[in-house]
Amino acid sequence: MLYGGDEGGIMCDVTPSAESKEVVVCSLTHLRIHPKHPLVGEIRAYQETRARRLALAGGRAGITTIERNKDNR
Repeated sequence: MLYGGDEGGIMCDVTPSAESKEVVVCSLTHLRIHPKHPLVGEIRAYQETRARRLALAGGRAGITTIERNKDNR
């Protein structure tokens, strides 16, 4: 996990495979978490709090891709 500051919040690498040429990073705010995940309660609490703060601030988090190089696996 990464921290994307106030704009991105907690970011997660959701790249499908290690061989991918691009890395997919998504704000935890936008992920759907399986109900049986061991951290589902904590994650949903974070998502609700973050969504509320973003709505009050008029902002939104997004999804981006970055190119993966040999040193960044």
